[in-house]
Amino acid sequence: MQAIRIAIIDDHEVVINGLKAMLSNHDSLNIVFTTTEADVLMTFLKTYGADVVLMDIQMPEISGIDLCKMVRRQHEEVKVIAFSSFDDTHYIKQVLRNGASGYILKNADQQTIITAVQTVMEGGEFIDESVKRLLIHESITGQRRSIYEIPLTKREKEILKLIAEDKT
Repeated sequence: MQAIRIAIIDDHEVVINGLKAMLSNHDSLNIVFTTTEADVLMTFLKTYGADVVLMDIQMPEISGIDLCKMVRRQHEEVKVIAFSSFDDTHYIKQVLRNGASGYILKNADQQTIITAVQTVMEGGEFIDESVKRLLIHESITGQRRSIYEIPLTKREKEILKLIAEDKT
């Protein structure tokens, strides 16, 4: 069996180096490329290709959510696994809608990452267990968990309503 060819894109070198260290000793995986820049990744994929891209979803020049869509449009055969510290369901659903085959959190252990890569290469999807729980919770309760949502007290909500009504 030929090793799975993996490209990694993240805006933090320490994350890239950590992933390389975690995955380099696994015979069925081959890290063929790493970068911090989206355009460099796209050039590499056009020239050499990869089986799987492990992709951060928050980068300075372009979001991984948009980059995922670009990769999938131009390279349908490449599987994308979003690799993020964000467990916000808004991000998760967006990147999955844009073609990601998986979503794992940056606190994932080595076996979880290996399983995610193998699962998507076999044609499946891989969603981190804690992320699955969030998506199920949101689906059942209708309550979205977001890092941007700040809980307001009843009084704060009343004041905001009055401000919206142009009251002092």
